[in-house]
Amino acid sequence: EHVKVSVGERELLIFVCSPTASPLAHGLHEAHEVASTCAGAVEIRNGGSAQELRMQLQAAPTRRFLFTGHADAPSPVCCDGEQALSRSLGFTKPGGGVDMVDPAVVAGVLGIASVAHGGRLELVVLNGCCSEPMGRAVYEAGVPTVLCWASRVE
Repeated sequence: EHVKVSVGERELLIFVCSPTASPLAHGLHEAHEVASTCAGAVEIRNGGSAQELRMQLQAAPTRRFLFTGHADAPSPVCCDGEQALSRSLGFTKPGGGVDMVDPAVVAGVLGIASVAHGGRLELVVLNGCCSEPMGRAVYEAGVPTVLCWASRVE
């Protein structure tokens, strides 16, 4: 299910990534609750990859982004064997599998869409366990305001 209300500029983009191996029982419901409080164009994506996030941010200038999902997925090792961050956001593939993405790529996708780089993105909310390191990377990539979790979300 994808709910699209946006035309042109988008106030809020929400990705709800609930993999079949570890589903989030209320993620989509919570996304709709958040959307109902937001004035302006909102789009809710049930699942999605980092590539889809990149395409969405390129397709419509977006002011706010909310990721609801697992943020403590083990990071894939970069080609040189180094890892800047040990955990990444758990995007989902069609069918519900986890899409492992280098955290630096995720931070870069969000950073390039930020106001610091000529975009419109000014707020990112990472609603997932232990998302603070990822949040710091997104902030360092240029997003001026990032909300995240230092601990496990219960």
